[in-house]
Amino acid sequence: MSYVREASCYNIAVQPRKEALISILSDMPDDDAEMLIFRALKQEGAFVLWDPEDSGEGFLLVGDEPEALAKEALEYFDLIPAGEQ
Repeated sequence: MSYVREASCYNIAVQPRKEALISILSDMPDDDAEMLIFRALKQEGAFVLWDPEDSGEGFLLVGDEPEALAKEALEYFDLIPAGEQ
């Protein structure tokens, strides 16, 4: 299973950091974009997972493994059973 592909079915974006920051700036209202970018910049990692339909306080993960980020989000939202391989 591709967790990134599965996450995209639920409108959860997993993007390279630079691409995600550009998308956040262009897709969200200014206040929400500012909040998400501030939160993303406080964490290290090459990829950002976020929900384009959420607010600046919405779900956000940053890390180096896109599949692991997507799996964590899917488990968090109970979209797949925890511990699924």
